[in-house]
Amino acid sequence: MPSPFPGMDPWLESPEHWHNVHQILITLIASELNRTLPEGFAATIDENVYLISPDDRFLPDVAILRTNNFATAPNLPTASGGLLVATAPFEIIEEAEEVREPFIKVVTTQGKRHVVTVIEVLSPINKTGAGREQYRKKQLDILESAAHLLEIDFLRGGQHTVAVDQTSLIAQYRGFWNYLVCLHRAGVGSRYTCWPIALADPLPIVFVPLTVGSNDIVLDLGALFIRCYDEGPFRRTVDYSQPPAPRLKPSEMTWAAEWLKPG
Repeated sequence: MPSPFPGMDPWLESPEHWHNVHQILITLIASELNRTLPEGFAATIDENVYLISPDDRFLPDVAILRTNNFATAPNLPTASGGLLVATAPFEIIEEAEEVREPFIKVVTTQGKRHVVTVIEVLSPINKTGAGREQYRKKQLDILESAAHLLEIDFLRGGQHTVAVDQTSLIAQYRGFWNYLVCLHRAGVGSRYTCWPIALADPLPIVFVPLTVGSNDIVLDLGALFIRCYDEGPFRRTVDYSQPPAPRLKPSEMTWAAEWLKPG
């Protein structure tokens, strides 16, 4: 059963569902690439590691509370000369949690392996707080390397995070988008290929560049998303009677309601 929408399903953006979307979509993209890549290349799945503080509220239960008893508290004298037994205090330690998120590397397979292209599907962790800062550092490293970077942002929430400058995109595109795919080819400076996507748009066909002399690989994100929805738990777990998170504008809710009508 495919998603009820022509493109991205806004109900899947909530943290409750996004973890599954992210995992399944990464796996499907890697599988599709390994089916279509020419000899000499392979798509592998690696992990980003983030240290997330309790303030990053999009991740439930990240605060780990541990109690450490202090030394026995002294007994305090009372006005009548007796002893008041003091309650021993305890300390609360809010610890950062290590969170691992997969991404895709296209590598050469002949001789010493080199990373050719990095593909990131952004999560809420990449778009706010300390996780965003950590992601942006890695992003800059890739942009300054010999590897291409393809970023897929199917989330309306959070800050603008893909590599292309938001101000430049607004000035040159002059349209409205909810989602964004951004490709930076190695060695071209501040030049990007962008696919801005509105809520009602089908998901685009994008390019995965390889080494010089090799043709780009075509990646149909719409077809992959249909498979992601169909092979995942979403038709069983998504409650379309409740508003999505983040919420849609009234006009967008009216549009969504039409697509959710039976038949």
